[in-house]
Amino acid sequence: MRRYLLLTAFVLVGTLCYGATGLVFNTAGNLCSNLPSKGVTSVMITGTMDARDFKYIADSLDRLKEVNMANVTIVACETTVPLFGNQTSYAAGEIPATSFFGKHLTAVVLPARTTAIGYAAFAGCERLKSISLPPALTTIGSYAFSGTGLTSIAIPKTVSSVGTGAFARCASLASVSLPGGIVGDYAFLCDTMLSTLTLGPGIVSIGKGAFSGCSSLKDVDLTHLAKLECIGDEAFSNTAIGSVDLSQCSSLTTIGAYAFAGTQVASAKLGERVSAMGEGAFYSDNKLTAISMPTSMARVEALAFASTGLDGSHAVGKGVTSIGDYAYYNVDRVSTIEIPYLVNYIGTRAMAGMTGLSLIKVHPTTVPALGDSVWAGVDQAAVVLQAPTAAYSQALQWSAFRFKQSYMKGDVNNDGYINVSDITSEISYILGQNPNPFNFDAADDNGDGVVNVTDVTGLINIILSSSATAIKNAGAVTTHDLVCIPDFSIKPGQTRTIDVELSNAMRYAGLQCDIHLPESLHLVESRILPTSRSAGFTFVAQRQSDGTVRLLAYNMANHDFDGQDGAVLQLTVTAGTQLAPGLTVDVDNVVLATGRGEAYYPAATRTQVSSATGVDDVSASSTRVYARHAVLVIESNAPASAQLVAVNGTSTTLNVEAGHNEYSGLNAGFYIVRVAGKSFKIAIK
Repeated sequence: MRRYLLLTAFVLVGTLCYGATGLVFNTAGNLCSNLPSKGVTSVMITGTMDARDFKYIADSLDRLKEVNMANVTIVACETTVPLFGNQTSYAAGEIPATSFFGKHLTAVVLPARTTAIGYAAFAGCERLKSISLPPALTTIGSYAFSGTGLTSIAIPKTVSSVGTGAFARCASLASVSLPGGIVGDYAFLCDTMLSTLTLGPGIVSIGKGAFSGCSSLKDVDLTHLAKLECIGDEAFSNTAIGSVDLSQCSSLTTIGAYAFAGTQVASAKLGERVSAMGEGAFYSDNKLTAISMPTSMARVEALAFASTGLDGSHAVGKGVTSIGDYAYYNVDRVSTIEIPYLVNYIGTRAMAGMTGLSLIKVHPTTVPALGDSVWAGVDQAAVVLQAPTAAYSQALQWSAFRFKQSYMKGDVNNDGYINVSDITSEISYILGQNPNPFNFDAADDNGDGVVNVTDVTGLINIILSSSATAIKNAGAVTTHDLVCIPDFSIKPGQTRTIDVELSNAMRYAGLQCDIHLPESLHLVESRILPTSRSAGFTFVAQRQSDGTVRLLAYNMANHDFDGQDGAVLQLTVTAGTQLAPGLTVDVDNVVLATGRGEAYYPAATRTQVSSATGVDDVSASSTRVYARHAVLVIESNAPASAQLVAVNGTSTTLNVEAGHNEYSGLNAGFYIVRVAGKSFKIAIK
């Protein structure tokens, strides 16, 4: 028996010292003793490891091809001498930097409780085709897997950041699943085989050059990335993606320079919160034929759409104030371009080479300043310039066009719409406040050469008219402020007063909306009453041909509604003798106007109407809804289902338990909460 044990021990030691495989039970810092053979190619390690053991692997195990650390616990380590770079402190659960750099690894099993993979830990492992990342992982360091032979990677949802160049230049990487977090700069740079990219709703930012040069990448779904805040410079440049839809990315504010340059994008939609789009964002996308620009974007940067395939009619975003150098350079398929009223500067050669132009529509009443050779190469004598004032016909570079003065009667602030903001702009002019922009000809309704209260009356008549050509609404929501009618009950044949409430963070001097009443409810138009918030305001209502009631509120002193919440007017409605169940009142086409003539467009709201039975009042009394520290709170005596409606119209169903319920993670703004037959208006701050 003794001879057998000695022989077994001899064989095991011989395997570890001279063979190609090994099984090692290790205690942290002792791998050099437990695995002395530097020629080992395959090893399974159990027990504990720390940075000293990974240093031994990095420096000594040059022939290592397979390593299984599934049952290893990585413990923290402090050293007096740096082991990797200048680092002397190593956290538990972390695979240190460059631990397996350049190894000929073909298979790796990571410790189950690995939380971080350090800088270039597996970089250059060209033969490593696959790896399973453990569910405890939170951080993938810079260049961790760059230059490896990975063919696919599924990143756990626990990972909060993927470092710079983490998977860059992985020539065989074809499929990536990334649920959330921060995608670092150049994270997947030049992964030329990458064709399947699945991004999860938890993605917060996409870094500079993150997917640049992924030439096989054709389809990327970005529509559901509600937490995405930023797309970095060159993030998707020189890929093959065919469309970009960011319209549902409600947190996205920034698109970097050349982010989508050199792609196959044919159409692009930008989210309404995008305020900054970098230089050359869509440069040289020759298949791009159409793009929608949000009102929040103030500048078209240099080269933004240069050498794209934009064609037909193109409208510059309504919030744009300046157009950068070469912004539309060589865009030769656009026949009509519309320049919004806020533009005050157009840069050098911004529209040079736009040889397909036949019509330019400009809205600024003050002629924008120009850089050099703005329309170089354009046959200006063959292009009609439709402008609001004759000043364009005398201005340098503009005067070479075929001038045609054009404006819309009543569009006083020259924004392309006729609504209550034109009334406040006109009143501001009458009060001597010199609003800008201001189109005198559009304001002079009766053409007598003077703008006064008579013209205000004419403008009101235009707005109240049912003419589809005169009344225009922006449609897109541009403010979280809200106009709504609280849910109410009414008996058949009853006449009652209902409130129209305004919840506003900004100050407004005018209001306009359309109220859609069901057939069994009728507005008593002679009984529209102000509240303490609207003292001095004039209210005008007119029924349209389709039964809609268009309502206007303004005052000749142009002072603001008082306060920031509550009723601003009261309507009187009468119910018919028969009331169908499920009645609603819709408030839409809402315009809120400042005293300076600026227009803001809230979301539409819907009011629930029920027959008065007393049940609603009892159920409501047992339910409390309020906000506390950015958290929605619903207190209920019984289980229920609640509907949470945001100002953009999106609706979410909430499960309400009996007692105290809290709901966090809501974006700041106003919400309608419907529960127990009642609606509650809540502000999350």
